[in-house]
Amino acid sequence: MKRPIILGICVCLALLMAKSAEGQVDDVSFMKSSERQVPLSATVDLMKVPSFFNPVLQSTEINDGIKPDNVPPFVPGSPSPYYREDKQTDKGSYKVSSVEAPVIFRQFSGANDSKYTPPDNCIAISNAGYIISVMNSNYRIFAPNSSTTLKYSSFFDALSGVFPAITGTYYDPKVIYDAENDRFIMCILNGTTSSESHIVLMFSKTGNPSDGWNAFDIKGDVFAKGESADYPNIGISKSDLFLTANLFDDAGNEIEPVILQIAKSGGYSGGTLKYVSFEVIKNPGGVPAIASITPASHGLGKDYGDSMFFVNHNSNAANNVRLLEITGSEASGVSNLSVNTLITYKALTYSNPAPSMQKSASSTLNAGDIRTKQAFYLDSTIHYVFSTRDAATGFTDLVYARLNVRTKTLQHLDLGATGFNFVYPSIASLALNEHGKSVMIGYCKGGSSLYPEIDAVVCDSTFNFSTSLNIVAGAAAVSGIGGPEYRWGDYTGMARQYSTHSCFFSGHYGTGGNYETSIVELGLNSTHEGGINDNGPSVAKAVSIFPNPVSDQFTLEFETPSKDYLTIRLMDMQGKMISCLFEGTTPGGDHSFSFNKAGLPAGIYSLIIESSTAQAVSRKIVVE
Repeated sequence: MKRPIILGICVCLALLMAKSAEGQVDDVSFMKSSERQVPLSATVDLMKVPSFFNPVLQSTEINDGIKPDNVPPFVPGSPSPYYREDKQTDKGSYKVSSVEAPVIFRQFSGANDSKYTPPDNCIAISNAGYIISVMNSNYRIFAPNSSTTLKYSSFFDALSGVFPAITGTYYDPKVIYDAENDRFIMCILNGTTSSESHIVLMFSKTGNPSDGWNAFDIKGDVFAKGESADYPNIGISKSDLFLTANLFDDAGNEIEPVILQIAKSGGYSGGTLKYVSFEVIKNPGGVPAIASITPASHGLGKDYGDSMFFVNHNSNAANNVRLLEITGSEASGVSNLSVNTLITYKALTYSNPAPSMQKSASSTLNAGDIRTKQAFYLDSTIHYVFSTRDAATGFTDLVYARLNVRTKTLQHLDLGATGFNFVYPSIASLALNEHGKSVMIGYCKGGSSLYPEIDAVVCDSTFNFSTSLNIVAGAAAVSGIGGPEYRWGDYTGMARQYSTHSCFFSGHYGTGGNYETSIVELGLNSTHEGGINDNGPSVAKAVSIFPNPVSDQFTLEFETPSKDYLTIRLMDMQGKMISCLFEGTTPGGDHSFSFNKAGLPAGIYSLIIESSTAQAVSRKIVVE
C-alpha cells in the first residue's frame, strides 16, 4: 500500500534557511551540493558472464502505486480534447483519422524476467543498429540490425564480481544511447533501504557493447538523510548525464526528488566520475512533494548545448506541470537549476487511474499513477506522455503533451476508449528535421474483455492521432505475483534509431502467470520509402533518382514551389554525412542535378534535400 507522504516541517525550515539554497519558486526550493567524486569500480564485460543467479524474490522495489483503498474520489467532469476508439456516440468526440498509422517492420523477444514484478522495460539502439533491451534484473544485447542475441544475462551475474558488497537484487534499469559520442549509458538500482541503496552507472567504452563498460557505484542515500533511491530516469546533454530519482525514507514514505548532474567525460574515459546533486524541496504549506522529474534529451540524438529541460508531475492528482532547467555543464562549476511556476492543463480532468480488470480473471492490474513516463526535446518543445483517468468514462487514457519552453504554453490531447485502460506510455520522435513534431507512442492496454496487450499510435505535426496498432495481443491473464491486484509495470521503452526513421518499442503483455517482453521496430511506410509530411509542405515534390541502383552516375530531379536555400546531402545508414552534394539558393520550379558516384563504396545511402523553410525530403539510393 502507498504510504502517506511525510516531510517534517522542522527539516524543511532548516533546509530553507541554509545559506547554500540556490533559489525558490512558489512552494518549491532547491539546493545544489558541492562537487562529489566517485572512482572507477571496474571494467565490466557484459558478454563474458557466467549464469548462476537463481532469483526467488518476487518484488524488487517499494510499491508506491495507487491501491483501491486510496484512489482519490473520482468526480466526472468536462473531458479534455480527446479521440475515442469506441462507437458509443454519446461519450464525446470520436476518432475519424486520416493520419498514417504505424506499421511493424521487425518483431522479436526482448529481455524477460519471470521472477520479478513490476515489469520495467527500457531499450536503446545505436546508429549502427546494436540494441540493448533491459527488464528488471536482466539485459539482452542484439547484433547490429538483427534479432540475433549476442548475450542474455542478469545484472547480478555481470556485477557480482565488481560490486561484491552489493548482494541485493538489481532493478529499475534504464539505458540510453549517446549518438554524439556513439556510447551507451546504463543505470541500475539495488537495495530498498538507506543503508543498502545503490545507483550503479555503466558507460560503454565504444559504440559496440561488446567492448567493455566502465562501472561506478553512487550511494542511493544521496543527501545522507536516511533515504533510498527509486524510480530513476536519465537524459543526456552535450557534456553531462542527468539522473533523476525519487527518494524514500526507510518507512517507505516518498520524501523528495533528486537530480544528479554527472560529467560524461569521466564515465567514458574510465577516470573519476564527477557530479553535483540538486535537492528539490517541498516548502511548508506547499503542495505534496514534487515527484517524477523527467529529463528531456534531444529527440534526434543531438544536444541543445550544456543545458537540460525537465518536466515534473506530482505522483497524485494535480492539474498542472512544472518546467525545470539546468544550465551550464558540471565541469564549469556554475551550473544552475531554475524551476518555473506551475503551468495548468486546460480542460483536463487529472486523476489517478483506477485498477484495470483482465479478461477471464477476478484479479486486477495496478495502473500506477500520473507521473510522466518519458520525454524528449525538439525545437523549443518538450514532448511527453502520461496516463490519467478520463472524465467522461472513468477509464484510463494516455495523454500526449507539448510544452513550449519559450512561451511556457501547453498543448495536450487524450487517447482512450470506453471500457479500456491505456497505461505506461513511452514516446519517441518521428521527425525528419529539428522542426518536425510527429511522434510515435507505445503503451500497454487492458480491460475486462482482453488480456494485457501492447499497442502503438502516431500523432502527427498537426496534433492528430492515427488509428492505433495492436502490436501483440495478450495470451492470458497475469497472475501469481502478489495479488489479488498485480503490478502492471512502471514503464515501457521507446527509442528512435537516429540513423533511420524507425522507432523501437519494448513493452510487456500477459502470457499467463506473468509478462512477456516484445521488441518491435515501428515506423511509417512513407518514411521507409521516402519522407513524411511532418512539418507542413515539403521542400520538394516529384523527386526522382535515376538510375537507381547506381553503377556510374545518377541524376536527381525534383520541383520546388518557390525560391529557397537548398542543401543536398548524401548520408550513410549510420547517419554520417558522406558528402554535401549541393548548397545554395535556387529559384522555384524544376531542378536537375547529375553526380558521378566516383569512389563511393557499394551500399545503401540516404539522399536528403533540406531547405530553411520547409520539410526535408529523404530518398534511398543504392550504389553497386
